[in-house]
Amino acid sequence: MKKTYQISSTLLIILFIFFSFYSLIPRDNITSKTNFESFSTDNVINDLKQIAKTQHYYGSRGHKEVREYLVKRLEFLGIEIQIQESDFYDEEYNCFIKPKNIIGRIKGTNSEKALLITAHYDSAPIASFGASDAGSGLATILESLRVFLSQNNSPKNDIIVLFTDAEELGMLGAKVFMKKHPWAKDVGFAINFEARGSSGPSHMVIETNNGNSKILKSFIDSGIDYPVTSSLLYSIYKILPNNTDSTVYREYGDVEGIFFAFIDDYMNYHTENDNLDNISRSSIYHQGTYLIPMLRHFSNIDLSNLTANEELVYVNFPFLKIIHFPFTVVLPLAILAILLFFILIYHGLKKNELKIKLILKGFIPFLISIFTSTVIGFFGWELLLKIYPQYSDLQHNFTYNGYYYITFFVLLSVLITSLVYKTYYIKNDIKNSSIAPLFTWIIINVLISLFFKGAGFFIIPLFFGLLSTLILIRYSERSILIITFLSAPLLFIFPPLIEFIPVTLGLNSIMISCLLVVLVFGLLLPVYGYIQFKKVFISLVLFASIAFFTLAHFKSNYSILRKNPKSLVYFEDKDVSTAFFATYDDKIDNWLEENLGVNPKKSSNSNQDIYFKNQNFSYYNEVQFMNTNNSSFELIKHHIIDDKSYLNFKIKPNRNLSNIILYLDREIIIKNLTVNGLLVNDDEFFTERQTDQLIKYYVDNNIPLEVSFTTSKINLPLKLIVEEKSFDLFEHNLLKRILKPRPLDVMISPYYESDAIITKQTFYIN
Repeated sequence: MKKTYQISSTLLIILFIFFSFYSLIPRDNITSKTNFESFSTDNVINDLKQIAKTQHYYGSRGHKEVREYLVKRLEFLGIEIQIQESDFYDEEYNCFIKPKNIIGRIKGTNSEKALLITAHYDSAPIASFGASDAGSGLATILESLRVFLSQNNSPKNDIIVLFTDAEELGMLGAKVFMKKHPWAKDVGFAINFEARGSSGPSHMVIETNNGNSKILKSFIDSGIDYPVTSSLLYSIYKILPNNTDSTVYREYGDVEGIFFAFIDDYMNYHTENDNLDNISRSSIYHQGTYLIPMLRHFSNIDLSNLTANEELVYVNFPFLKIIHFPFTVVLPLAILAILLFFILIYHGLKKNELKIKLILKGFIPFLISIFTSTVIGFFGWELLLKIYPQYSDLQHNFTYNGYYYITFFVLLSVLITSLVYKTYYIKNDIKNSSIAPLFTWIIINVLISLFFKGAGFFIIPLFFGLLSTLILIRYSERSILIITFLSAPLLFIFPPLIEFIPVTLGLNSIMISCLLVVLVFGLLLPVYGYIQFKKVFISLVLFASIAFFTLAHFKSNYSILRKNPKSLVYFEDKDVSTAFFATYDDKIDNWLEENLGVNPKKSSNSNQDIYFKNQNFSYYNEVQFMNTNNSSFELIKHHIIDDKSYLNFKIKPNRNLSNIILYLDREIIIKNLTVNGLLVNDDEFFTERQTDQLIKYYVDNNIPLEVSFTTSKINLPLKLIVEEKSFDLFEHNLLKRILKPRPLDVMISPYYESDAIITKQTFYIN
């Protein structure tokens, strides 16, 4: 009978872990085999075939095509559309742009505040097809609106549909909407759809300047079937270097909001792999299960009543959907856990089931397991980077075989902890050994209550762990099945979190997952300690860890499906009639060697002027000067009055440019800066510039750049450097003849302005 209980407990633990992942995302109704009034992923895919058929970053050929398609789709739904087109200067990025936002409005019956439904329609420059980021959001909104309108809903609140432009360049379209559109002041709540990968559950994140309690409760009241969220998620999101349009709505208009994003297969983010073939239908359908009930709910509640002071800890949980409680009880709960812990110790000592010496001895294996697993997690990944140097090419810090490595390190941590406890295990000492993990969890929860309340739900498995140990003390081995069931909250919450952390923060954070594995193992000691087939268990874990490492090894090389990201640009200095091929990459592969030459020069501070160094090239080699078309520079007006020099000039593109950057000595103070007729600032401007960049102009349809400003006469002659960039390296008639095309296992690097023709020219204004 004992063996039956042990096998049953082991199978239950496996089942709980499996269900913790399985329950996150809907598994059915993801095709069009539903009625007309139901969400259909087939309809979403049909839209994505048009949205993601080519790259559509700002100013590209596909950019206009996607905009026109979205306008037609919204008009087909009966929504009257307007294009908000406005010159805009962004001081944060020193850039000038004319975004074209797509805006529509569904009138409500008695609207005071409007509900904003939004996603961005530009893709990341230059390689991404934008199927997930954020084509999935656009198509989800189109399909959800179709369903909503087909059901003849009569919303109380107006619904504003906003497809923003230039999000990938700094949320510029959202900023234009909030600063310049009259409807911005009507918005009471925003729902934004994003993606940071191409599969997995869609995570809900609350954006608010205030407390989250009313927003969370309204979200729950919407009747969402598969919520995936936690208060820890937003805490992590705030420390990441990337924002969304939701951040703009919150910061510029104090608009409360929620955004959704799926993040699995993060290695596809902003690459050519963000395409229709790689996007997950389940992830799309999950987005739909959020938006349709939220449309019904938030279009009919008082959106002006969502501001709150109270902050809630929350986490999704199978069957219960979301567990939540106030931040204010996090510290009292930690104190209660301390009191229960000491009551437990007192009770165990009184019953002679616990002994101080054995409790202290129980810290040895637990602390050894924590230290060893965490250190191996940290240095193990560093070692893998040495063994497989190609991993450093992946800017995401998440490899194509990253999930195999996560599983390997998790299994390795289980293996290490199992071996340590097998070595230090004393028969009938399970009760005493279980105290060290409980004490460690208490310390962690006390620290959380003081510094990181968003992780306050860590207290939940601690209480169940305290109860499990109490039952163990009173009933010993007979309670193993009960204790296993009490481990369900632990196993429902933490396995997805163990996977989530390295996916979100990168594989260099795998040590955190290793730590969490040992902490989870510690709370499972009351079950593991009574399992008699430990040798079999350890052997199976060892075999599985080797298997996953082997799988990772065989998928460590680049292939057609796992492409090597590489950057290449042609740089032309027209001042001295020289040209270079250059790369941003630190490692030179065969393809780069073919184009840069066998021994490319390494860029350094000593061998190039300050401008070239600012380009952050890693390697370069001089090539034939092609004298590509440069823009026309026209000095329209220049006059001097009272020691002040007034300048007005125009730069007219003569090729399809993506952007123009003007550089001016950072020490020069200018006033009355005007760009394409827009007065940027009439005060002294750029008095504390960190770089020489004066302005970056994002070109659309080759519209010229006209600039005027006033400066001191003593600054003359004025040295103005003009940089021009176009993403047509492999389309240029002369360059494509001498370039070796990318092999099938090489792709454009994300995050770099690769495949570019960059020209530099200096103008002196006397």
